[in-house]
Amino acid sequence: QKAIIIGGIVGSCFLFGIALNLLLKPLFSSSASIEKYPQPTFPAPPSAPSSNTNKPVIAVSPISKTEAKELINSWLKAKQSIFAPPYDVELAKELTAGSQYDEIAKRSLDWLKNNNAYYEYGTQLIEEVNGFWMEGDRAEITVTVTEEYQVYQDGKLNEQRGGISTIKVLYNLRFVDGKWKIASSRII
Repeated sequence: QKAIIIGGIVGSCFLFGIALNLLLKPLFSSSASIEKYPQPTFPAPPSAPSSNTNKPVIAVSPISKTEAKELINSWLKAKQSIFAPPYDVELAKELTAGSQYDEIAKRSLDWLKNNNAYYEYGTQLIEEVNGFWMEGDRAEITVTVTEEYQVYQDGKLNEQRGGISTIKVLYNLRFVDGKWKIASSRII
């Protein structure tokens, strides 16, 4: 009878050990991760045709949350020069890339020039950084921005456009030509 009791105790301990191992394994697994912000999905970059160009490969320099915020501040300040005569496209090219640059160079500036219009900015302030994420040559920063602006058309204030607002904006950043730039943005 002692052998049966001892065997039962050993068997129970063995089963308890297996159950405990199965329950605790996900908690201590190295693949478990906790993310503060969901990682964005970016479209795959277009594949370049294989050619033997001697273009140097530029290593990606990581960007910090503070540096990303400074880039957005630079963008906000630059808007006064970009969206008013003489419409500084080169400044836009230094700070933006991809669809953000295309939107400015092809649509916004064309409309302003064709309609003899320009923007004048007052308050431009990042109230808060709501999120930041970076991986490889891509990063994302979400900020709450307060911005005051007026639109002038034919030398007169267009009262239907402009004002002051506080909005949350998601900026997608890319490391392009050895520099971090704004690749796209959207109000969220």
